[in-house]
Amino acid sequence: MYTRFIVGSLIALVPVVSSLGETPLSTSLTYQGQLKDGGVPLTDTADFQFTLWDAPGSGNPPAGGAQVGSVQAINALPVTAGLFSATLNASGAFGVNAFNGNARWLQVAVRSPAGAGGFTTLAPRQPLTAAPQALVALSVPGAVGGSGTTNSIPFWSSGTTLGDSVITQNANGVQLPNGVQLAVGAQGNGLSFGSPNGETGLTIGGPTGRADLRFGTFNSAETKLKLVVRGAGSGPPAETNGIAITTAGYVGIGTASPASKLDIAATGDGAELLRLSTERPWVFRQAYFGPGTALRLQPVTGLKNFEITAAGGTNVATFVGDDANPRVGIGTTNPLTKLALNGGTPWTSAFWNGSLSLSNASAIGWEANASGQRFGIGQSTGGLYFFRTYAAFGQTVPPPNYDLAIQDNGNLTQARANNGLVKAMAFVNADGTILRCYNGVTGASGNCGFSVFRPGGPASSYYNINFGFQVDDRFVSVTPQSAASVNIGASFLYLSSTVVQVRTFIPDVDWSASGAPNPFMIIVY
Repeated sequence: MYTRFIVGSLIALVPVVSSLGETPLSTSLTYQGQLKDGGVPLTDTADFQFTLWDAPGSGNPPAGGAQVGSVQAINALPVTAGLFSATLNASGAFGVNAFNGNARWLQVAVRSPAGAGGFTTLAPRQPLTAAPQALVALSVPGAVGGSGTTNSIPFWSSGTTLGDSVITQNANGVQLPNGVQLAVGAQGNGLSFGSPNGETGLTIGGPTGRADLRFGTFNSAETKLKLVVRGAGSGPPAETNGIAITTAGYVGIGTASPASKLDIAATGDGAELLRLSTERPWVFRQAYFGPGTALRLQPVTGLKNFEITAAGGTNVATFVGDDANPRVGIGTTNPLTKLALNGGTPWTSAFWNGSLSLSNASAIGWEANASGQRFGIGQSTGGLYFFRTYAAFGQTVPPPNYDLAIQDNGNLTQARANNGLVKAMAFVNADGTILRCYNGVTGASGNCGFSVFRPGGPASSYYNINFGFQVDDRFVSVTPQSAASVNIGASFLYLSSTVVQVRTFIPDVDWSASGAPNPFMIIVY
């Protein structure tokens, strides 16, 4: 019958060094395994042959290496549901030098049912763990002899005590001094307890690298727990190549001196600090270096949106990570422009959505056009201003040119030299008082910054209107108010750059006798 075996674990009864004259513990070990026949756990009896080797061998059945000791046969061993257990080396079948500190492998041959057919040697040989190597203590010539200081473990040679070692024993157990480690291992792999790098802890090492778990204050005034690693090489791992936990509960990754509950350190342009491995991973990286260093959140592959939501899932902001058309949406998951705003706080009785607010004296602006000018819209004390400037963002010169303003009173004003809006309008009563007016240059209220003087007195039909700004280069229109039974005419004359004289008269009457005080309107364009 062809039999397949899956073998399991070795449980070693580890002896300790006895005092002189006492009987040492047994060097036996327990072997537990599982036996299958054609993939089905076996329930039957089986004959076993166990041998110990100094090499793993190769092939099936294994070949190579030297056998240690003799064959230990165990016949008719019960196997139940595939499981069996055997005690090995109870009578020293593997010899007195079986466990001398060198690596060992166990080879198993089996046949089932017991007494029938030939043996099948299993492959590969099973390595023994480090625990049985403690048996080497039994082979020290003369065992432990002599005496030493109480609670100190002596060191000796050929049964003669040479003095006290640095290893002591007290209520806390066996103690190692700083800088001394207890090492267990073979073939370049090992586990050491003690003081790695001057701190309390352990070291796990091998040909491909080393890992330390340390607790102490090395290179720091603060006590920390550190787990650090390195690849192949020599010397202890760097303090920054792992995780550090301070007694304040701060955790550092890549730093031995965390400054917050979680402190992740990496430097250099493009250095990755944190990766979020979703279906399409995101990473936090350092961007640039020196004074311009920034923190970058970047998708690793493909088009990726990054969303911020409220607790109930309402969208707060969406960042569309599209190299060809990156966009940001606030209140929307599908922004179609570089910045899209959706919704907002109700504003005014008309219930406008307040989607964006700027502080007073703030402006929005555009980059320069082909002529080098930048246009902006800003609010400040007095109204809303439309302006243009050659100043780049961040520059304060040259000053802006205010081309249009909406005053706090709702009036539109425009720079005097610009065309488009009426510069001034006034309705003047016959007695020279101003009934109503509009100043499209300064936005002044009251008499709008205008004054009227009648050079010929109360009966004069001459009116001098001073607008307070230059008007002799603008367009002027004067319209008199008609009387009930007679037509009234009007003419104007520039008396100065800011003053226009208006004369009202009755047409077809001698000029010297035609003057007639009369209301009129004057408009400056």
